[in-house]
Parts: sequence; C-alpha cells; structure tokens
Amino acid sequence: MKQHLAELLTYAVGNALGGHYTPIFSALAEYGRLTLRNLTQRTGQPLEVVAQALCGLVEQNLVLYFAGSDRTSDALYEVNWQNSYNLTIRAGTLRKLITERHGRLAGEVFSEVSVTGLARVGDIIERLTHEPHKHDSPQKGSVNGDAVSEEEPVGERSGDKIEATIYTLLGSGILLPCQTRQFWPEYDLHQEAEMNVKISSFPSGCNTKRERDLCAEKAGEMLRSWRDESFKFVKGAGVTIDRSDRKRGWMPDEEEEDVSSKRQKTANGVNGTHVHSNNLLPAGLELSVNYEKCNVMLRTIQLSQWASRQLGKTTSKVYEATLKVIEGKILRCHDPIAEKKPIDPKAPKDHFWHYEDLSPPLTAKEVSALLDKAIDLDQGLKGEDSNGVNGHLEAAATTNGHAMSLPERVAKIEQHLTVLCTDTRDFVVKEEGSDSWRVPLHSLVQKLIQAEIENTITARFGKLAAASARILNANGVLDVKQIAQLAIVKPNQVQMAVTPILEAGYISAQELPRDNNRTVDRSIWAYSYNAIHARQRLLDYSYKTMARLLQRLEHERGRRRTVLEKAARTDVAANEMKYLRPAERETLQRCREIEEFLNRYVIRIDELVATLRDFTPMIPAQNDFDQIRGHKHLNV
Repeated sequence: MKQHLAELLTYAVGNALGGHYTPIFSALAEYGRLTLRNLTQRTGQPLEVVAQALCGLVEQNLVLYFAGSDRTSDALYEVNWQNSYNLTIRAGTLRKLITERHGRLAGEVFSEVSVTGLARVGDIIERLTHEPHKHDSPQKGSVNGDAVSEEEPVGERSGDKIEATIYTLLGSGILLPCQTRQFWPEYDLHQEAEMNVKISSFPSGCNTKRERDLCAEKAGEMLRSWRDESFKFVKGAGVTIDRSDRKRGWMPDEEEEDVSSKRQKTANGVNGTHVHSNNLLPAGLELSVNYEKCNVMLRTIQLSQWASRQLGKTTSKVYEATLKVIEGKILRCHDPIAEKKPIDPKAPKDHFWHYEDLSPPLTAKEVSALLDKAIDLDQGLKGEDSNGVNGHLEAAATTNGHAMSLPERVAKIEQHLTVLCTDTRDFVVKEEGSDSWRVPLHSLVQKLIQAEIENTITARFGKLAAASARILNANGVLDVKQIAQLAIVKPNQVQMAVTPILEAGYISAQELPRDNNRTVDRSIWAYSYNAIHARQRLLDYSYKTMARLLQRLEHERGRRRTVLEKAARTDVAANEMKYLRPAERETLQRCREIEEFLNRYVIRIDELVATLRDFTPMIPAQNDFDQIRGHKHLNV
C-alpha cells in the first residue's frame, strides 16, 4: 500500500510545488528516514539544492524532522504522509467545506495557512487585506481546488474582520497554534516521552512488567499533554463553539469586559458563530491546520449522505445537525494515544457497537439550535401531512399555518431521531431513562466501510460476488457448497463469483485435505473474509487509481502544452477570443473538460479514501459480535 501511496504523493507534490521538490520527496518516500548527507547520495544533487528543497518541504509540513531534543545529532527526515496527502489532494475539498460552513473569508484564511504549511497572524492579515484574491486557487496544480470567483466588498476585509475569522477557526479547532513537536516523527515523539519518563520516574530502569506498564501509561499521558498544548491557547478551542449572542465560553471573563462595542459588532462570526476580536492574537503567532478536526467534518458529510440515501432528505438533515452537535464536543475521529479505560459493567451486551465508542450525549434541543428553521419537519414522518409541495422545502416550517413553537419542533426532531434509532444500521441510540441520544460512531463507520466495499465489489464483479463476500463476513469460513446453500444458487455459479474477488484480494482461501493422502480431488477450499484486509486492499487500489489519474492528467497537459502556455500569459488570459485562434480555443476547451472530468474522479476516490482510512483506526473490532465468528460453520 505504501508503494502506491508514495507514487501518488510524488506526482501530487510535483504538480503542486514543482519539479524542484520531486526528487527529494521521492527519495524520502522510497527509502524512509534519511539524513541530509544520505539524501544527497540518494538523489545525486548538490547539498545546497537538497537543503533548500528540504526547507520548503519542512516549512509546509510535508516532511518531518528530528535532531534530538538537544539538537546535537544529525537531523533525520521522513515524509509526513497525512499532511502531504491533505495538502496536495484534499485541500480544495476542505476549503470548499469551510467556505460553506464559515464563509468565503474563512475559506481564504484556511487556504492561506494550508498552502504555506504554517502562517503568522500578521502575515495572514497583511496578505488578505492587500491581496484579497491571491489564493483563489488553493495551490498550483491542485486536483480538487475549487476557486471562488465571487467578488467581496473591500470593506468586508478589514483587519478586525480577518482577525475575528481567525478566532472563529481557532474556536472551532480548524486552526491551531503551531508548536515544535508537531514537526517530529511519531517514533521520535514516543522515544522522547519514554526517555523523559524513565529519567524522572524510573532512574534504575523498568525491570518488571508492572514498571513497564506504568512507564507506558505515563509516557502516554506525556504524549497527550504535548499534543493538547495547542488547545490551551484559547479556552475551549475545538471543544465548544459559541453559537449564541450570550455565550462566550472560550474568552476569559476579564477580557470580555474590555471588548469595546465597536469591536463586538465587527467580531460576529459567520453562520451564527459568535467570536471576539480584541487584538489579543500576537502578530507573530504561527498557525497550522488541524486536519484531525477536518476529518470530523468530513465524517459528518459522509454519514449524513448515507442517511439521506437510506431514510430520506429531511431525516438526513436532522441527522446532519445531530452530527454537528457532536463536532463541537470531540476533537478527532479517533485517538491513537487514547487512555485505556475499563469496560463499563453496566454497558449493554446485546449490541454490535462498543459502549466506550459512543459519542457524547446530546439532546433534541441542541439539535434544534443547529437545524435550519426552513426545513419542514413533517416530511419523512409516516402518517404526517406535509406542508411541502412535491417534496420541496418551505420557506419556513409551519404547523396549521402558524410558526412551529420550540416544544413542537423538539418533538418533531425526537420523532426523526426515533426513525434513525429504529433503523437496522443504528444511526443513533437512545439512553434509557433520559432524553439524551448518542451516536455509535465506531460501529457506524465500520458499517459504512463495509457498504463501500460491497458497492465496489458489486460494480466490478457483480451482485453474486458481493453477496458471497457478505455471507462470508456474516458466517465465517465456508466452502463453495455452503455459500451456495446460503445464497440459494448453484455451486458452480458461486465458484465463478468468488474466483475474481479471490484474485483481487478481497477474500482468502485455504486448501484443506480430507485425509492423509492430500490428493486434490479429496480436498476442499475454505474461503474466508477479513474486513481489515479487504479495507486495506480497497485503499491500495484507490491510491493506485488516483496515481494513474494524475499521470493521465499530466499526459493530457503535455499534449497541449503549447496552447496552455500561451493561454497562461497575462495578456491572453483576459482576452482569449482576441489572441487565440479558433483551433486553439477548441483545444483549450477540450483540455479543460478533460481536467474537470479527471478531477471529479479524484474527488470521488478521495471521499472513499477518507471513509476507509481517516474515520476509524485500521484495527479489527474486539466485541461479542466478532467472538462468535470462526471455523464452526465449516464441516471438514
């Protein structure tokens, strides 16, 4: 999988930043951790050229480095896989999402920080004030950058407005203050934390298992404290988002009193988010993008779209508002260094999902605060008259011609949550004895991943192949006859269906002899399905497909390089009809259509990659549902 990911990111970095960075990034992706001297040997380039390229890659957080806490050893460099992918492939999608959530100015601030890797507050304000349309495209060669051509009045770009927007993004956790350790590789972070714990708490070493476990626990606490230092800059940053005029949870009380009325008027965020701008941000404060929070926002979109396909538009809008409530209460989709908690003995045992993986509790009243009041909540409920016409939403939700009151609105939302709860996919669950609801995020994402895998198998190999994989996933290890019996088809049909998905790597097979002679005619083939293995294989195919799409995009641009270079001239860009011949205009139009076609495919595959990789850790679930699986269904 790393081979195709390295190939994809090498092409993407070359398109986004230029060919100057490609050899260095390619060497790091191929050989792993290298020093500056090793890089010059691997690439065959002068030391000054390699050092200059490394500075640019490190500044944009595409490459991690570690020179020791005392900076006495040679620095080791390695690829930052997540940030490299997010910047070169997903930056345009994230900018479009943040623009829809927080406004166009917030999208430009996000783009300014993401393109440069890290940016100072003073530089952001200066660039957006004097050059407001500099970053209409997120970066050169971005495969999914969605430029916004809509003009914005100059008065809307004052320094106060930009600073208030930065506060909004800080409060929502999308931007975070930069710290030195975020440029360190994960391995070195763990080693540094473990060494500090051993020096402070175990000077004589960890000789017993109890001491080693205690050392690992304290090292985890230190790693979490290092990681969460950025969230302490703003009180509640990334946890609470103020959406009313009364609550200002992340501003200290003594600072609130000094905010002038004029500053309060200019500090109102977009989409109802209320923030403060009191010139409290230092101009030299360096900010970076928190991609973990962006993954939470992407998960909200994917789950709400899944609910829309299953339960309808109105119920999915309620579910989207529910997930947005959860966004304000969590920092990331999953925590790789989370503290291990004991299992609650009162947790229900008859469900597929983990009790510890449930979201924080929420109420229908919280959902109502984030739900668009123009949505007709009567739609999608059985036995209810709809005020809409032909399924369209009204300008305002009404009941019997009158505006719906808050209790009525909360009651309708409760009904939609009940619909989500009674669905077989368990979109939400209700806590017994209370009005609170929770979302089983981990198991829900696992089901979404399984649905994506089955959809892919159906599209490539047919319905029977997907049904066979589904049967193996539910029943464990089976042979062809048992699969045919459960699928109610002939064994030879099953054999023809499972062979291609076996070759593709979605299922596994093992030859089991019936006797000691081990002859072929006296052996059976046992087929099994591993969800994690299938997930990794589909992710690998996704990386490979995206790399081929970028190669095709580069090839199409190369075929029309002369016309593209001519169209990129400043005097021609605004007067194509005047300076380009009809044949050149036709060639340029065809090239743009091909680019748009390929970019749409890349965006769609990126959505699949986000579902497979970013929403839940790639480890098998350990619960009662998995424990009943095994070889008991196979009669040898």
